[in-house]
Amino acid sequence: MKIRRFSVCILFMLLLCSAANVYAKDIKLIVEGEELKTDNPPVIMYDRVMLPVRAIFEGVGAELAWNGETKTLIGTKEGHVVVMTVGSEEYTIDGEEKEMSIAPLILEGRVFASARYVAEAFGYEVNWDKDELIVRIEAKKKTEEKTEKKEEEKAEKEPVTEATTKAPVTETTTKAPELVSSVSPALFNKISEDLKIAFDGYTLGTADNNNRFKIATVKQYKASWDEAASTSADKKFVSYSKILYDRMINTAKRIDYVYNRSKYRTIREIADDCRENKALLKEYVYDFFECETMDQCKAVTDELQTFYNEIKTKYPEYE
Repeated sequence: MKIRRFSVCILFMLLLCSAANVYAKDIKLIVEGEELKTDNPPVIMYDRVMLPVRAIFEGVGAELAWNGETKTLIGTKEGHVVVMTVGSEEYTIDGEEKEMSIAPLILEGRVFASARYVAEAFGYEVNWDKDELIVRIEAKKKTEEKTEKKEEEKAEKEPVTEATTKAPVTETTTKAPELVSSVSPALFNKISEDLKIAFDGYTLGTADNNNRFKIATVKQYKASWDEAASTSADKKFVSYSKILYDRMINTAKRIDYVYNRSKYRTIREIADDCRENKALLKEYVYDFFECETMDQCKAVTDELQTFYNEIKTKYPEYE
């Protein structure tokens, strides 16, 4: 009985994909008011518009990296990191685990994903016009500005009365910084040990083979941190630690892309530069655990993202 149900399900999916491709060619993708052309036409599956991921990521101004071995997508923009895996409904935004209703998949050699989950991860709003077959992606900020403008226009029309006049702000309060020392010592030591071991197991050129950089191992460590976190301080520290973990891996792989490139192997200065970058990466990882406040932890992860971008800018040819 289960086999029959599975067969029917597969047949239904194939028919659905086939039907979707018939009319999906007419779907238009409008990003910030401009039509974006894609190499492969969108498809519709389970009422979700699926688009080539590179088109969506680049459409919202994000950088996209692809790990063919683990079939993992890593998008970065302005310090934010989004990680998705083909076939998995779980994904992360800045280390925080999320779940989508339909997993990314490969069609005709291209990776497709739901436009909504990719765009919204970077602060964009997605609207699907079913009648016109148009996907519109627009920054949420613009949408909020339109709402604020309407509210301002409405306020201008309304007479100012005693009831609608806001009382002047007379006092300002300074929020005390959240201290890392408030994190459970056992959790702090566990995360510190996990990440330092993960980095120390990395030598130049081995990032792709480092077991603690593998997606399954990363998920295992992150899950163990979540289980050990009980207070709000614990959870916040775990959140920043997840971001650090992802950016540490991304930066190590970025360094390796340069170090392993055949055209650079005979240039001693570039090899030395890679070694220096690895040493600097270690400083970021170890400095993170010297932070006294949560804000300092966030600052280290932001600086690490900037460091990653600087390496990419310096060696743009290796893509």
